[in-house]
Amino acid sequence: METGLKIDNINYQKLNKKILTDINIEIPLGQLVVLLGENGVGKTTLMRIISDLNKGYTGTINLNGITDEKRKMLVSYSDSLLAFNNRDTLGHILNFYQHAYPNFKSQRAQELMTFMNLNYAQRLGELSKGNREKFVIVLTLSRKAVLYLLDEPLSGIDIFSRDKIISSLIKWIDDDTILLVSTHHVNELEQIIDSAIFLKNGKVIAQRDVESIRSDDGLSVQDYYRQVHLEN
Repeated sequence: METGLKIDNINYQKLNKKILTDINIEIPLGQLVVLLGENGVGKTTLMRIISDLNKGYTGTINLNGITDEKRKMLVSYSDSLLAFNNRDTLGHILNFYQHAYPNFKSQRAQELMTFMNLNYAQRLGELSKGNREKFVIVLTLSRKAVLYLLDEPLSGIDIFSRDKIISSLIKWIDDDTILLVSTHHVNELEQIIDSAIFLKNGKVIAQRDVESIRSDDGLSVQDYYRQVHLEN
């Protein structure tokens, strides 16, 4: 398989505190990968570095052969929506994205809005947590990208919304792209993911293919995570 994302020796610190240490990761195109680790281990920081939002790191990130800041045009990162007002309608926000991002696909956004049962006239402040997360996914997956990054898309979401979100991940990701998801709900994603990256104390302690975890170790991803976390 062709490597789409290659991360070499990424180190990052903030206020003299080490956040990430010697991060090395390779992910082929066409994979859905989970990023696992306790809160505060650097999952969000790593995603922001990949997206070229956090500066000041050392090391190299290669995405489809691009190693400089131009790679950010190939990355679609889940948005916290903090830049928008609670009175803004979803239609207004979608219109902003259409003009802000040349790779935003309006037709795909429409299809995703229908799939997620979201209404253009709804105001951002009126959304439940589940619908807000679904809308973030609409915005993220509506861009034509090589790498999609979703940061805890299932956090605090009811089971019915989680099922809808998981279905969207299967339906809307192409074979020539990568989806990297940080989550604490790995059990619910296990049947659709290809591999898992395990972080502890700002370091990658393992990167494993899900099938090899099942066949070679006889464990679920969750159980393997517990094991490797205790061993490191």
